[in-house]
Amino acid sequence: MPESNNAAMKLTVTGPNEVVIENATVWYKNFAGIRRPGSYDTAGDRNFTLIVQDQNIAQAMIDMGYNMKYVVPEVASGTIVGPYWKLKVHVRFAAYPKNYFMYSNGIRTRLTEETIGQLDSARLTNVDLAIGLGQVNTNGASATRTAYLNRIDATMAFDYLGQKYSEYAG
Repeated sequence: MPESNNAAMKLTVTGPNEVVIENATVWYKNFAGIRRPGSYDTAGDRNFTLIVQDQNIAQAMIDMGYNMKYVVPEVASGTIVGPYWKLKVHVRFAAYPKNYFMYSNGIRTRLTEETIGQLDSARLTNVDLAIGLGQVNTNGASATRTAYLNRIDATMAFDYLGQKYSEYAG
């Protein structure tokens, strides 16, 4: 489930409502926006979960208004998992082109609404993200802001045979 390259995550604030996260860890990928059996996803809801293990990064994002959820440590398969913070990030295709890219065997591919679902099953070795904040959502007594993906640069694990036969791509 975890997608991470084990390098230290880096946060850069690029505006009042946007952060860039390098070396991101992403779980629960549903870039295709399909409803899978046993999942909590709604058909058409393209999203993924950003996992943040660095308390300072999580706090900086909370201070900016990101709706980070704290996950307490638990034991899974005999290993202690956590603590960490998670953030649901929505993926939208608006009237203007998005900068969503996948890198595979040295080739950069712009992902479209039809092709971004490839990231759901891809083994990613590095993920860099730009995440923005939407308008305030009032839900009863609390107000939250939705996180939206502004850019992704996702590198797939090297595929030896994919590289060997890349000249036959059509």
